[in-house]
Amino acid sequence: DGPTAILTTSILAPELLGSAAVAAYYSNGRDSEKVDVDYLQKKNVKKPNSAVPGFVIYHTNYSMVASPSCNLKELIETAGGI
Repeated sequence: DGPTAILTTSILAPELLGSAAVAAYYSNGRDSEKVDVDYLQKKNVKKPNSAVPGFVIYHTNYSMVASPSCNLKELIETAGGI
């Protein structure tokens, strides 16, 4: 249970780690030290017919563990950005 974040990048790019931390921050596991975050290609995400807004199903996913964080400046610096 949690938010869906869409990121256009190559798999396992530094931006993916920062995005996972932000997604973990906005999930139900915000108060946990570590949160499992699933990531996958956009083509593997489907919205079932007549499903409520925001509900999707997916397959062929991978998982990573992220520490919840919303400090975007720190995340950008860690990823080698500005």
